[in-house]
Amino acid sequence: LGHEVAGGVIYVKGDDSIRPGQRVVVHPHIYCGHCENCIEGRENLCLNVKGSYGITLDGGLSQYLIVPTKNLIPIPDNISDEEAALAGGVVAVPLSALRELNMNLINKKALVIGLGALAFAAIQLLKTMGAIVIAIGRREHKLNLAKNLGADYTFDSTKGDYVEYVKEITHDLGVDLAMDFAGDPNEVPKLINTLKRGGTLVIIGYTNKNIVLPYQKIALD
Repeated sequence: LGHEVAGGVIYVKGDDSIRPGQRVVVHPHIYCGHCENCIEGRENLCLNVKGSYGITLDGGLSQYLIVPTKNLIPIPDNISDEEAALAGGVVAVPLSALRELNMNLINKKALVIGLGALAFAAIQLLKTMGAIVIAIGRREHKLNLAKNLGADYTFDSTKGDYVEYVKEITHDLGVDLAMDFAGDPNEVPKLINTLKRGGTLVIIGYTNKNIVLPYQKIALD
């Protein structure tokens, strides 16, 4: 256990760039650093990945952890270990997705569904990028938190059809961007129906179940 790791360095062997006593965040994937994907900056998709701390390898809930120095990212003094651990995973995931999209989101409508830590980080990032954010969830306290973090609209999906709600507030146009953090195959076709023509769906939540998609709508819209 322990996929999002921050802590202090105890001992370093063969690398002067990291020193004992330094506070660091751990990049969780043991990547090779020399395959095509790594060279392109996509270490999370390393073709020779050896595993991931807290998933396939012992993680940060152990007292000590042996980590390649290339996987260590120094923490600035003004950021706590707790904040840094979140930055290394919870914040990095939606931030990476938004950077890869490279969209101008100023005054664009963005929908976020699956209100957990990743989605809450995404809401803050989207607002920073100038988007109008619609948060979809099932629990009142999470919807309230989404509102406090900057969501412009919130909707309880247990009380109605959020596709119709999105159509109502976008005047039937749909959203420019939908970000799926739910990992529910039943939600993906609905999310496609929230998009305006030419809109973008980003799937971040995942499951081992299959998804049935409207092929024609994806191809033509």
